[in-house]
Amino acid sequence: MVPVLLAAAVVASGARADQHGVARPDGVAQETLSEVRVHGNTHTPEADVLKLAGLRVGQPLDQAAIEAAETRLRQSGRFDAVEIRKRHRSLDGGPEVALVIIVQEHPARGVGSRGCPSSAGSTG
Repeated sequence: MVPVLLAAAVVASGARADQHGVARPDGVAQETLSEVRVHGNTHTPEADVLKLAGLRVGQPLDQAAIEAAETRLRQSGRFDAVEIRKRHRSLDGGPEVALVIIVQEHPARGVGSRGCPSSAGSTG
């Protein structure tokens, strides 16, 4: 009986429930992160970038969450530049959103291709 009353309250208030069942009074469905792509990472694995960003597919998404992810990536000290671009998954601007994380890594400073100190200049 409670779900029926809740649905009636949502309809009566003019709010619309999003795909997670969250009713928003402004009638706009909550955006959901459906995909994340990472570009520009050559030394940092994609999984590490995603972990640093703190994003996960399926989470509700708003501008504050995107800005927080950018801040976490910048503060990690691994990147010279970070940009996150939001793309709607459908032409009608539906609630499913993809994010493209674009990073520019710090140049490798004295580190070889396997993460070991460079042997440049050594005799031996």
